[in-house]
Amino acid sequence: MKHLTVVALALENDGGEILIVQRPETTYYPFYWEFPGGKIEPNETPEQALCREIFEEIDLIINVGDLTPLRFATHLYPHAHVTILLFSCKKWTGEIKLKEGQPGYQWVKANKIKDLKMPEGNYKILDVFC
Repeated sequence: MKHLTVVALALENDGGEILIVQRPETTYYPFYWEFPGGKIEPNETPEQALCREIFEEIDLIINVGDLTPLRFATHLYPHAHVTILLFSCKKWTGEIKLKEGQPGYQWVKANKIKDLKMPEGNYKILDVFC
């Protein structure tokens, strides 16, 4: 069984809403909602990976020093055993531009995230918002 460690970002705007991005049609769980982020590359810290992934996926620049670890969880999917490292951040530079085929994004009140259709492992980290 393949093991993946992924980083995810709960980016919070001034209204207390969290950015949620829709998964591309070409990936596992197409059109499901998720926190933006991705896989850690060799020789990257989780924080460095998250900064890189956020720029690659949604064109925002975030700084390692502005990230706060929030929660982690593991989940066994049919394709891999995944560890999710969730960070929060309230500061960024730039405007959201979906760069990897994502159909959409939305800003969601933290207590409403659990109502979205997400990959199962994401529900294990949502208790930080309740």
